[in-house]
Amino acid sequence: MFGAEEGILRDTDRTEQAIANVDPASVVSNTSNIARRAHRILQVAQSEADNSEDPQFVDHVNSAVDRLRGSALFTVLISLTGSVASKNKK
Repeated sequence: MFGAEEGILRDTDRTEQAIANVDPASVVSNTSNIARRAHRILQVAQSEADNSEDPQFVDHVNSAVDRLRGSALFTVLISLTGSVASKNKK
């Protein structure tokens, strides 16, 4: 997971640079990378909760997953990823 966090931070820096350079394609590319990594983290966390027998751990992880999925930023990032994926299929 630390690799994903480092990747998100790196892509965040790149997104900020792209915004400063008025480079929309790089903004979209880097934010899509962030969304994919965040989604993967959610998948792994959910898998860990599904495989755990510790009810406190399961509740804690599920609560965190629900909060992240309910956040406006996550919704926007996932929507952006979907729109980019559909454009790449054309």
